[in-house]
Amino acid sequence: MDLIDTNPGKIRYSDQYSMPIIEPGSIQEVKMNMQLAQRQLQSVQELARRAIAGIENAYRPGTSAAQTTADLASLKDTLRVLLDFLKQTGVGDLPLLPANVQPPQEQQMQELEAATKKLFERQKRLQDSAAVVVNIMNSQVQGASQGGEPSHSQHSQRR
Repeated sequence: MDLIDTNPGKIRYSDQYSMPIIEPGSIQEVKMNMQLAQRQLQSVQELARRAIAGIENAYRPGTSAAQTTADLASLKDTLRVLLDFLKQTGVGDLPLLPANVQPPQEQQMQELEAATKKLFERQKRLQDSAAVVVNIMNSQVQGASQGGEPSHSQHSQRR
């Protein structure tokens, strides 16, 4: 048997090399293609930085015009490969966020949680303050009924 179905999902393993074989169109394939595209994008960014640095420092001693030319050629080739990869896999239709950037939905959830926590704490402080006011008022009413200061109603009756 050439392929063994060890996973009821979409990943299969080859007997010969124990390498995963991912079925076309599966979620695993899309995730893997996204990761590959992100790695290629990082390579493009690094080559672009080197090429820009070579151009900016072209007239400084120690800067090699041949290295800058090679970096530009590598950048063009890597861009072509990335473009072909994005077209072939369909990943080019999806937003490619850098690996260290959170997707907007996760970021929104974190912001929502923080805002909810802040509102909850504010509401709790308001409730605590209201409870203190009620306790003060109750103590004044109880003190007045026990012969302390006259309450508002007793004060108005004396007039």
